[in-house]
Amino acid sequence: MKHRFDLYITIPIDKLNAKENITNRARKELVFCNKIEVIPVENRGRNFGPFLVYLKDKIRLYDYILHIHTKKSLYTGREQYEWRNHLYKSLLGSEEIVENILHLLETTNVGYVAPKTINLPWWAHSWLSNTISGMELSKKLGIYLDTSRLADFSVGSMFWCKKEAIKQLFEANFSLSDFPPEPIPNDGTICHAIERCFGELVRYNGFEFCEIDIYSNVFRIGNSSKNLDEYFKLNSRDLENFVTKFDVISFDIFGTLVDRVVMHPDDVFRVVDKILTIRYPDIKSKIGDFYKIRKLAESRLRMKMGNGEDVNIFQIYDEISEVLNLRFIIKVKNILESYLVSQFL
Repeated sequence: MKHRFDLYITIPIDKLNAKENITNRARKELVFCNKIEVIPVENRGRNFGPFLVYLKDKIRLYDYILHIHTKKSLYTGREQYEWRNHLYKSLLGSEEIVENILHLLETTNVGYVAPKTINLPWWAHSWLSNTISGMELSKKLGIYLDTSRLADFSVGSMFWCKKEAIKQLFEANFSLSDFPPEPIPNDGTICHAIERCFGELVRYNGFEFCEIDIYSNVFRIGNSSKNLDEYFKLNSRDLENFVTKFDVISFDIFGTLVDRVVMHPDDVFRVVDKILTIRYPDIKSKIGDFYKIRKLAESRLRMKMGNGEDVNIFQIYDEISEVLNLRFIIKVKNILESYLVSQFL
């Protein structure tokens, strides 16, 4: 990487005798490294404990962050060399890859770059057993995390990002006591919830999620593929052969029998913002970024309710009126978004 950078390496306290050797090796091999600091830490919180407890004040000094670690996943029965190397190659595999990622971060609204998920089923992108820990994390970060949907994140927790895109993680004042002591379960902890929060957190802060697929030489901005390739290979005959095994079949409505022409449901808010800019500049000047206000209002409302109950569009616009103190525009927005939703179904 032909860019000057600072390097922070955390090691377990019981490996303190390796500190000098690690420092000397890094200084010798990393010619563009300005500063190297090796920090002994308590073995708690896996990669996120050191990242959010020991390093948070240091990270706040930087605009761009690369987070990698020595992922092992020994619970699978063996060290996951292939998975780890895939993550490394996706983020640091060549000068060209690094240059492209930094160019995206510097010149676009991309706030987080994650490697494409490989060798795992699509449901690895669900919240699995992390609904409760996700709700606890939601309260700590002060934003609503929807644990019912598939999440965009780096499966393996290695990524590039803008500091501002994930700032709530550094403002939440995590302590080691927030993380369970080792050994921890394979799922269901605050670590696993943090891993899954990045897509929503990045979008909440007004940035774009991006997936890098080094095998197709593609950057996917907006949504990850979630390893759904296996489904795209299926055809109608495959589906027919599958469903004939059952007597009764049920289908989800939205996203299955009825689809949107926008990639993500929240993209409707971006369309609203664009229409406001073109057709209603007086209203646009009063509310600013409609997407951000709309997301903020819904997040605040869900946090207030706090019982998992769903919210409706009328409640959300009442919340917008409180956020902006502009009651006279609520009816206009309500009609406008309802119209757009109907048009995009």
